[in-house]
Amino acid sequence: MADKALTKFLDQMAPDHLKVEDNLGEGFVRLRISEAQRRQAKQDIRFVEDAVIELLRNAKDAGAKNILLATWKEAGSRHISIIDDGDGIPENLCETIFEPRVTSKLDTVHTDSWGVHGRGMALYSIRENAQSARVVSSIYKPKIPNEPTKVFRTGSALSVVFDNADVPERKDQSTLPLLNYSKDEGWYLGAGAHNIARIVSEFALENRHVCTVYMGSAVDVAATAHAFGFHAMRAYN
Repeated sequence: MADKALTKFLDQMAPDHLKVEDNLGEGFVRLRISEAQRRQAKQDIRFVEDAVIELLRNAKDAGAKNILLATWKEAGSRHISIIDDGDGIPENLCETIFEPRVTSKLDTVHTDSWGVHGRGMALYSIRENAQSARVVSSIYKPKIPNEPTKVFRTGSALSVVFDNADVPERKDQSTLPLLNYSKDEGWYLGAGAHNIARIVSEFALENRHVCTVYMGSAVDVAATAHAFGFHAMRAYN
C-alpha cells in the first residue's frame, strides 16, 4: 500500500516535461522511454478478449455514445471491427497511434472492473500481438474553445486481426450470457463462458448510462451502422 501511495504521489508531482518526449498535437504525446517503460505491459494482451476490452475502453474514452463491434472467425484468425461515434483520430495520427510510447492519456490512470486503465499505448500493445491492426476510417474535428455548439459527426473505425495460434481466445465463443435481475443486485449477468460476447456484455452493462454497445456479425453491424447513419463518416462536411 505504501508503494502504491508513493507512486501515485510521484505521478502527481512529476511535471509533464519529465514524462513527455514530444507533443504530437491534439492531445497526443510521445512519452519518454523511462515513462513508457513504467506504463507499458505488452503481456496485457494474452487473449483476444483482452484486446476487445481495450478497444471498448478506448472508444468510451474518446467520448463515444454508440459503439458497434463486429467479430468473426476465419481460417484460424479472429477478426474484429469496431466503429464508434467518439472524437475521431486526426488523419496525420492514424498510423502514429500504433507506434511505441504514443498516447493521449498523459494523466488519466485509474482502475475499473478490468484492472488498471489509462496508461495509454493499448493500441501499440494490440498491434504488437496482432496479425494486423489499422484505422480503416476516421473523421475528426478539432475542438475550438468558445465555439458555439454545432451538430457534426465524428468517429472512427478500426480493424484488428489475431492469429489464434499466437493469441488464443476462450474455447466457447458460441454461448451468450444471460441477463438476470434481482431487487438486491439489480441487473447482472449469470454464470457462463468468459468469451468475447460476455466481455462485451459486461462492458455494455457497466457503462449503460454512458454509451450503448452493439455486437454482431459483420453483416449485422454494417446494417446497424447504415441505419444509424455511420456511413456519413466517410466524408465530413
